[in-house]
Amino acid sequence: MILQNSLDKLKTPAMLPALQSIYNILEKTDPDSFKFFYDRDLLNQSINGIYNLDRNIGKQIILNEIRRPKQKVYTSVLKLLSKSESPEVENILLEKLNAGNIPADDLSSIFSLIDYYETPTLISKLRKIYADKIDKAECDAQIEFLKIFLKSDIKFGEEMLDKVVKTDTEKGCIGSNLANVIEPHWSSEIERIVSSILDDDNVFIFGNAAGLLGKYGSVGVKDKIWKRFERFNKEESGKKDSTEKKREFSNWQLSSAESAFVVALSESPNWFFDQESNKRASKLCLYDFCKEITEELDKIFSAPVKIETSLDEENQILFSVNQYKKLSLDALKKKLEQFPSETTFIWISNNKNSNDAKNFQEIKEFVEARQMKLKSNN
Repeated sequence: MILQNSLDKLKTPAMLPALQSIYNILEKTDPDSFKFFYDRDLLNQSINGIYNLDRNIGKQIILNEIRRPKQKVYTSVLKLLSKSESPEVENILLEKLNAGNIPADDLSSIFSLIDYYETPTLISKLRKIYADKIDKAECDAQIEFLKIFLKSDIKFGEEMLDKVVKTDTEKGCIGSNLANVIEPHWSSEIERIVSSILDDDNVFIFGNAAGLLGKYGSVGVKDKIWKRFERFNKEESGKKDSTEKKREFSNWQLSSAESAFVVALSESPNWFFDQESNKRASKLCLYDFCKEITEELDKIFSAPVKIETSLDEENQILFSVNQYKKLSLDALKKKLEQFPSETTFIWISNNKNSNDAKNFQEIKEFVEARQMKLKSNN
């Protein structure tokens, strides 16, 4: 824990023999037989410290760890080597890829290293060897694989995404981690792929698909989400034990999937969700979590439409209007354009925001140009 919290303060030559001693003991130990929970962290901290004190010794240790048949240290430690050292790493990784015996739970780390070094040779070899079997890999490996090819070859990346989601019947990879990979590369083709899995019967898959479409989908997918929500309601209502099941905590998966529809529909940046929409959604809610969301939305819609500002951790100004939170100024304007003309907004002043008056005037002019009004709460 001392190394973990104070390694930067211990960068002195006197620490090198101690760190080497720690590494020499732990690198011979099978991780499954580590005596203490922190032994794995201690191994990684020792390599980190050695590398920072003596790059040559640290480099050889890291290269040896990458070469190890079964990975023992964290991927973040293996990435300590600079990209200028990629030729040596490339040779080791090519040997591993060609050997074809990488342990299944090491694939995500190996793929992550290939993504880090980004050498054309490695990416080409990875494509050749794993394109036909990536659908069999675990979620983390699939995500790292998609990250590489959505960035380096968008068309091929889209093909692989289509392949992965079509076979994702049990693993439930279509979640937040995949969303982070897809977001920077969202396209009409990716939207088509995600829309196609909205009709899957797996609650994790269609719930997460609804979430993705709500965040990034075009206005054209709104009706698809409504239709899937209605189908879900019909299917669950038709079950003989539906009333009894709704009282069971064991059905949290169904409850979460149902609420995902409401969140997707009500918080999308690309379409408008009002009180009438909320009434429609509330009639489809079977589980308490979904009902609670629509009840909170109803309270919001029953009050004046408020525009508020806040400051994030970096003192950047963010805006909110009704249920739409943490918006940039441009995102706020895009959302305001979706409100009906004649809407009157109430500006909630923020004394911590030195640009409050300036923001108020800019937004006031913006909404008035669209036949809407903005009033201050002062």
